[in-house]
Amino acid sequence: INSDYHRRYDILKLNSFIFVFGKGFNIEFLYAEENSYPLVYKRFNQKEEYCVVLNPSGKRQTTFVAGNYKKVTPILVERCRIEVGVRGLNISSDGVSYGIFKIEKE
Repeated sequence: INSDYHRRYDILKLNSFIFVFGKGFNIEFLYAEENSYPLVYKRFNQKEEYCVVLNPSGKRQTTFVAGNYKKVTPILVERCRIEVGVRGLNISSDGVSYGIFKIEKE
């Protein structure tokens, strides 16, 4: 029952950020390799940028995305992390995980 509550809460939370997936936002794939995870892409417009991480595999995965980033704010996350490094984003995701993060460039 507790996990059902959390899933419903996450869905409600996601609805408040659903605009990220709507009209007016462009998409750019940051990491999308064949037979490899996580899938990482950016949704953005002139005002804001979001990074989406999806790992449907049953294994922990890591990747790196180059760029000049200064801040990452988790929005809706399940067993996924992004850390700002010197040269970009260090992304790690446990098996069957996802994350939506607001990202800010320098």
